[in-house]
Amino acid sequence: MFYLLPRKLGVSGEVDGTMETTILEFLTHYGLRILAAVAVLLLGRFLAGRLRKLTKEVLDRPDIDKALSESMESILIRLVFYGTLVLAGIVALAILGVPVTAILSVSSALLVVLAVALRESLANFAATIIFMIYQPFRVGEEIESLGRRGIVREIQLFSTVLRQPDRSLAVLPNGDLQKDGLINYTRLGISRVDLAFTLKYEADVEKARSIIMEIMTDDECVLEEPPPVVVVMNMGENGLEMQARPFVRYIDYDPVQFSFRQWITEALNAACIEPAVSMHDVQVHSLTEME
Repeated sequence: MFYLLPRKLGVSGEVDGTMETTILEFLTHYGLRILAAVAVLLLGRFLAGRLRKLTKEVLDRPDIDKALSESMESILIRLVFYGTLVLAGIVALAILGVPVTAILSVSSALLVVLAVALRESLANFAATIIFMIYQPFRVGEEIESLGRRGIVREIQLFSTVLRQPDRSLAVLPNGDLQKDGLINYTRLGISRVDLAFTLKYEADVEKARSIIMEIMTDDECVLEEPPPVVVVMNMGENGLEMQARPFVRYIDYDPVQFSFRQWITEALNAACIEPAVSMHDVQVHSLTEME
């Protein structure tokens, strides 16, 4: 008995010491991991804030700020901020012992599900990225596409907003814009005004041409280069279909278009050059003749 008791006490002491050592090692090991994970999250939060500020400074540059709308800039800033936080969270999970393969598998599965569910949106988003890089149009420019014409008011993440001449808004998907193509009326700074009119066949065409050319060359809004011209477009059913084609600055397009129509009509009438009138033969038959 005197020999067994010390041995039992000794064994119990060794077991208690081993358990204390194991618990201490466990707390030390996972405590360090937890501290490291918290440090990564704090660092990620700091980097996210710095990157958000840096992204805002980059997007505020005149050339970039002109190409993007406020909502688009806000979305990009948020993507950078929360994307950095997500990466920090993934690194923190890996430090805590979550298998990297499991994290990647779950992330890949989520990405695949999102890609399938949002395939149309992804096509529009890809077109938005292309528009940002190559900039076929910018905010404030007038474009035409998909049967719509207007001034670009906003380039959003998936679509473009146009302000049409009647002050209504048209929202066009960026993927469709890229597929259909577009016309940019503003980029080169000049536009051609096409003024169509029809003269009778017996009218003095050369006199009419000289009158219209004088109107265009005397107006300071009409550019000397490219030079204005008056051309015969077609020999129509009712007369010669003609066009006056002055080139003007983009900002003068609407004033020239509306004023020149009136001036040309008044000048031709003053010169006794009457426009052609659409003629149709109408035959009237009595009921007796039809019978």
